[in-house]
Amino acid sequence: MEYYKDINILGINRLEPHGASIPYAGLESALSGDRGASPYFKSLDGTWDFFYAECKFDIPPFHYSVEFDASGWDTIPVPSSWQAHGYGTPHYTNAVYPFPMEPPHIPDKNAIGIYRTEFSLPESFADRRTVLRFGGVNSAFLVFVNGIECGYSQCSHMPSEFDITDLVEEGLNLLSVEVYQFNCASYLEDQDYFRFSGIFREVYLYSTPQARITDFYCETSLTDNMADGLVNVECSYAGPAARLVYSLYDTSGRKVLEKEIDRNGLAVIPFDSPEKWTAETPYLYKSIIALYQASENPVDIRVLNTGFRRVDIEDGIFKVNGKPIKIKGVNRHDTHFLLGHAVGRASMTEDVVLMKQNNINAIRTSHYPPDPFLLDLCDEFGLYVIDEADLEAHGFGYSDPDYDVSDKSEWRPHFADRAKRMVMRDRSHPCIIMWSLGNETRYGANHLSMMAEIRKHSPSLPIHYERAEDKQGPDVQSVMYPPIDLLIKEAENSSDGRPYFLCEYGHAMGNASGNLLEYWDAFYKYPRLMGGCIWEWVDHTLLTTDAEGRTFYGYGGDFKDIPNDGNFCMDGLNYPDRTPHTSLIELKKILEPAKIINIDLEDRSFAIQNTNAFAPLDYLACGLELLKDGYMVDEAEIDIQGIPAGEHRTYSVPFEFNEDAEYCVNLYFTLRQSTLYAVKGFEVCKSQIIFERKRLLSPVKSRMNAIDIDDNGRFLSLAGGDFYMVFDRLTAEITEWFHKGTYLLDKGFSPNFFRAPTDNDKTKMKWVWKRMGLDRMYARVESFDFETTENGVVVFAVSVMAASGQKPLFRVRTSYEIFENGTMDMDSEFEPLLETEYIPRIGTKFKIPISMQNMAWYGKGPHESYCDRHQSALLGVYEGYVADQAEPYEFPQETGNKLDTRWLSFSDENGRAIMILAEEPLSVSALLHTAEELDRASHAKDLVPDGSLCVNLDTAQNAIGNHSCGPEPLEKYRLYPRSVHSKVRIIPFHRNDTNEESLYSRNTM
Repeated sequence: MEYYKDINILGINRLEPHGASIPYAGLESALSGDRGASPYFKSLDGTWDFFYAECKFDIPPFHYSVEFDASGWDTIPVPSSWQAHGYGTPHYTNAVYPFPMEPPHIPDKNAIGIYRTEFSLPESFADRRTVLRFGGVNSAFLVFVNGIECGYSQCSHMPSEFDITDLVEEGLNLLSVEVYQFNCASYLEDQDYFRFSGIFREVYLYSTPQARITDFYCETSLTDNMADGLVNVECSYAGPAARLVYSLYDTSGRKVLEKEIDRNGLAVIPFDSPEKWTAETPYLYKSIIALYQASENPVDIRVLNTGFRRVDIEDGIFKVNGKPIKIKGVNRHDTHFLLGHAVGRASMTEDVVLMKQNNINAIRTSHYPPDPFLLDLCDEFGLYVIDEADLEAHGFGYSDPDYDVSDKSEWRPHFADRAKRMVMRDRSHPCIIMWSLGNETRYGANHLSMMAEIRKHSPSLPIHYERAEDKQGPDVQSVMYPPIDLLIKEAENSSDGRPYFLCEYGHAMGNASGNLLEYWDAFYKYPRLMGGCIWEWVDHTLLTTDAEGRTFYGYGGDFKDIPNDGNFCMDGLNYPDRTPHTSLIELKKILEPAKIINIDLEDRSFAIQNTNAFAPLDYLACGLELLKDGYMVDEAEIDIQGIPAGEHRTYSVPFEFNEDAEYCVNLYFTLRQSTLYAVKGFEVCKSQIIFERKRLLSPVKSRMNAIDIDDNGRFLSLAGGDFYMVFDRLTAEITEWFHKGTYLLDKGFSPNFFRAPTDNDKTKMKWVWKRMGLDRMYARVESFDFETTENGVVVFAVSVMAASGQKPLFRVRTSYEIFENGTMDMDSEFEPLLETEYIPRIGTKFKIPISMQNMAWYGKGPHESYCDRHQSALLGVYEGYVADQAEPYEFPQETGNKLDTRWLSFSDENGRAIMILAEEPLSVSALLHTAEELDRASHAKDLVPDGSLCVNLDTAQNAIGNHSCGPEPLEKYRLYPRSVHSKVRIIPFHRNDTNEESLYSRNTM
């Protein structure tokens, strides 16, 4: 039968959902929690035979038969996604269904993967019951054991179990599985991800006695004084049982509680003064349930991790263990750049470790329940979890109730089934603090059935659902991507009475996640705001290869997948290989547990605020550095022990310094002891206090009349003792510049108003800027002249900047004062000629030889920084190769900016160099590609260096923002055409003769 087409069938012979627990043979192995230590567990993961069929007509008949010869088949790893192994088409779409919208019908061209493997039962399984468990199969599957149909199931991200006791035999057994790419319930799995197929989570067998535990649920709570604990035990069993015994063990393995439970399997057991579980203090006990018959030894024994925690909502405030918490969260998909959705335990562990290292305290499991091992990790490491049901029907939109599925009664069992299976599997995990009904589906009657199912099986935890908006039902009010002003308005709204949660915000697509500071200022200020989850954790993609053999990260359209949503899947805080984007570095800073407040520059004092909800700062050490003009000159330590959660302590700066330079005090907070997620000394957060001192450019001492001038019409040539320079009157640009025989300039200097649009810019402003012609502007030179002075020569140029078919945008007045030693002062005034929408930048660009690849700067660093995303970048002196300054975004865009730069230098391997000093701090960048080249490329692999380094000196650059899926940049960060002035000094030098520190000191005052 074609069960997968029948809307009335959710499963055939599938066992009732329950918590994932393995029978153990004894107490010691149960306390270890190691499944491999149980003789009643057998993994079936490995290499299986595989046949790929594009449709049902291509299926080999009787493939499930023991007599069938599959020796000519391919093989495939299990678990895996078959598209990651060359079968079918990786297909990325956000909301649009990858098939026609004709519910419940699916296309006839529906790929089917057929899997076969053989197994033998261990001797320990003899005379016992055998259960076959699939952790997750996308999207539906039919199972055969030894040629006999065993059962059917659907719901991709939920486990399915089958009792195969009567189908297995001694010796080899054959397991055959038909997996369907789509089934009628695929209308409920329209999540924003690559559409992958196959057996993508683990497959295993386990064995139980005939008299057995069928489910074991242990929920803890705290009494109203938040000091003492309650253990709510529910144990269901089959067959005769003499007694059930519950026991609790602490982390040392000591039994701290034991209670015999009556035959109904229910008990509420008090426990005095337990250690409490929070994301900051994740203390776990072990709960053991043992079923006895006549013997003194249990016939079935199960184990669960148990943490004592309580979740409440009081007066619109979300609380854990009686204290308000803030969700410092991320949205996480199951994704791996080599494996598709088949995310292994090592990758899950890497995710959790990285989250803890970056001060993240919560995961929303977007948009389906994760592998249960991830929840085990969250229990152990300490991460709150919003567990989300495997349900999204985004493709229907929100305004077609007559057509979509949210109110249709025939779909109600599907909605309720997905909620029940999630809760029954996961409800014992202390990390889970909220259930979610799914994502981006119109809120309807079928969601009410989900809520009823959840509250039946887990009455103590709140329920979340964003598309309910302000409607009653869910226990929190949830939104996505609100602007700051709306967020504050809702924070001050006391009429709703529910916490306000941003289930998605700070969209991390490409060069993104601006103004996180403003979000968190609001979260901390208003008790009703419970925080939020960044979208999203990691770019989801597959590593692929082009026709030239170049590997790259593929996104929508790269696999000829139609329809697709392009690179909208590349929206993570991490690259696909889990290398952090700068957005994650910034988020780590914003979420810091030790925050510097109450800075008094005059008194040289500050306070350290503990932003934790529970843990004092005793686990951190604090080291300080004193920087003078960007260079470290002193260091110290301060004692931050005993600062309670939510409190602060005031300190004085422990350094003596005068006002002869710009001083910075850097504070580094590091782990005092090693933890599960990092070693002793790991940097948890850092801050900086700046005692700013403005420096003006000092006069240049130069000989009079030492520059030879050759004015031959179009070109103006200047020659001094050490330099030679040529200006072109047609463009008012310098076309040649030599210093001591070294060629310094490939092109420039020219006004610049364009940046390679970011993913956020593409939403709107890219097209505005293109219409304005910012990427194709040229100068009409209004005037060009020069004069000699007692110090050298001054060249004056006035240019009007415009694009073809457009009105002029700016008039730029530039003076170049060239001194006999080759130093040049460039003074630029930008006068706007139009009122427009905000623009990318106002500045100057030029090119220098690629040999001058060594870059140093005194400014924000070491990573890129922008006006609305720079808290994590500290002021200092940094150096590196130009090639390393660009973030390798798979979709090329603006990158590499260094905010608040005082000076900048470039040098070659022989020590020949130029230094640029700014009278007012600049935003600077140096890249291997122009903005126009970045804009034209679709992938990083398409970028080919042209032999020059492209340098940008900006008086200002527009914000980064979150507009690819969220509000436009905050008004205060938008760059509108305005009058600006910039003065820089460019000094050719050689490292054998001097260095930047000396030049900065000698040329400023």
